[in-house]
Amino acid sequence: MINFAKKFKRMKTRITATIKHLTTLIAMSLFFPQAHSFVLHVSGNDNKAVANAIVCASDRFWYTDSLGYASINTAPSSRCRLNIRHVTYEPLDTVIASEYGADTIPVTLAFGLHPLKEVTVSNRTPMQWVGDAIAKIPGHYHIPLESGVSYNSTIHMTGQDQVPLIQYSGKLNIRMKNKEMYVSNDPEQMHVSPNAGEHIYTVKPHEITDIMGLRNHSIIRDYKRYTYDNLEWISYRGADAVKIGFTRTKKGITQEGYLIIGIEDMAIMHISYTISPIKDWIGEKTRRGFTKTSLNGYYIASEFGKDTTGKYTCVGGTKKIVLSMKTGKTTVATSLQVNLAATPFHDLYPNWRPLKMLIPYEL
Repeated sequence: MINFAKKFKRMKTRITATIKHLTTLIAMSLFFPQAHSFVLHVSGNDNKAVANAIVCASDRFWYTDSLGYASINTAPSSRCRLNIRHVTYEPLDTVIASEYGADTIPVTLAFGLHPLKEVTVSNRTPMQWVGDAIAKIPGHYHIPLESGVSYNSTIHMTGQDQVPLIQYSGKLNIRMKNKEMYVSNDPEQMHVSPNAGEHIYTVKPHEITDIMGLRNHSIIRDYKRYTYDNLEWISYRGADAVKIGFTRTKKGITQEGYLIIGIEDMAIMHISYTISPIKDWIGEKTRRGFTKTSLNGYYIASEFGKDTTGKYTCVGGTKKIVLSMKTGKTTVATSLQVNLAATPFHDLYPNWRPLKMLIPYEL
């Protein structure tokens, strides 16, 4: 004979447990909402994808890939505020609603260079513009790293067949002490391949200061040996400026790029250039034997802007180097890409150490 009282009691217990479970899930969704995730596609107003643009939220940052995409995952919020910057485009502040619903959200940046409608005639030649701007460097710029700088950064190094050797993403704090550069960092991601040291010879992952300092560039140290194009009068990030192309060929190696100089204060605001491929660029003894390193590609861009003191400092930049290294009959390809975007300096992390110890890999 069926005991309906016991059966009803078991059903009531299961229903009560189900209701409690559902109540818990609802409470968790209210107090612990899902993270805001989406894919952003950044392009310029010329419809070209913008690679290496930095996308900053209040708590995190990302860089776009070679096709202009970035996978965004922010703290739970109904509205996601993003600041997007790139060295050749105007910065953009935008808000993405969590209910947007699209798989990929497109964003367009305005090109940062605009021809001036009214041009003031100047008797300066392009070389004189560059020389006068270089002469004003001591008064315009901070002594490099004297008070410390912070950057949201990525450092990616790949080996043969694009196998990742080093993948770093996070904040870098850099300063000078006793004529040596020190770093502390807060990595969001750091992966170092066990055999990374076997592929790192000529170019080291910590060599990032050539992005930050003007005098690291040969165009600044030896400007009289360069050939200059005609001036382009432009508006750059809201300031009247001149864009000057430069070229130098030495022993079959060509360096080509441009400078942007502010008209009002003669400050160098931007520098970027490429270096042509160099076969057997460097020869050195390694633990694998004598290695010849060839430069297959080189690009660097540095951006300078005023800080709260009114002086200029590096606010961001990009560096990319592609190498091939031949030891005996074996050739290995590597590439290094570094992205930097300035963020307020802070000394919260106690792990200050020499800059060369930024990435731990076995030498």
